[in-house]
Amino acid sequence: MIKFEVYSTFKDIPPYPISIYFQSFLIGNSSKCHIKIYSKSQNFPCLKCDLQETKVTLQTTNDQVFFLNGKKVLGLATIVVGDLIKLENQSLRVLEIDQSSPNRELDHSALYDDFFQRKEEFEPILKSIEKELIYSTDELISTSTSTKKRKSHDL
Repeated sequence: MIKFEVYSTFKDIPPYPISIYFQSFLIGNSSKCHIKIYSKSQNFPCLKCDLQETKVTLQTTNDQVFFLNGKKVLGLATIVVGDLIKLENQSLRVLEIDQSSPNRELDHSALYDDFFQRKEEFEPILKSIEKELIYSTDELISTSTSTKKRKSHDL
């Protein structure tokens, strides 16, 4: 497991943590990336991160550079806790590396317990999601109804 804190140059986006539990994953703006970073640039670096037994490596999968602790990197680099990875408009600070738990199973009961203890925190988010789901369901129902009406009218 590796935990990052993501910093954006966009003022509206506060720093946020991301934990990845894969032994190998991609960071970039491609749809194949596990950590997706927005960029309009066609020359955006795509990084492959590998958690190995004794080290964690970061490597560009294309011929683009990235910055590690302010130094330009093309190719392979080893990262440790505290390192700062910069990709155009976003930076990732390595907060934690736990090489003993790649591809671990999630403890769902612990997640549910945590959710119920922090339920009030999530209430506004859940209500927003619920409204979005209702809105999109209503939209689908009204669209399908108008399609049926057109079909029966055409007959």
